Amino acid sequence: MNITNITVNSIQDLLTYSNQEAFGFLPAIVLFGLFIVGVASLNKRYNTAVSIFLTLVFELPITVMFFLLGMLDSGVILTYILILSMSGVFAYLKKGD
Repeated sequence: MNITNITVNSIQDLLTYSNQEAFGFLPAIVLFGLFIVGVASLNKRYNTAVSIFLTLVFELPITVMFFLLGMLDSGVILTYILILSMSGVFAYLKKGD
């Protein structure tokens, strides 16, 4: 890719070019980084199961934004919702601890 032929007209163009340069790992890196920071900060107040569930809920709009920008496949969204529901059930079962 020649850097002189790139024109960035919007945020979507910037994210698309950044994702291409990162070989498609940009959404995964952003979501995993936010997940680690969220779990670490929420783990001080809640138990681990609840902090994982809350972090996944807080990341859901960002994940949907990446999907709408075309940076994530529909299979990733379905897997994310499956993990979110499983962590919710696990957090509900661990609420007495």
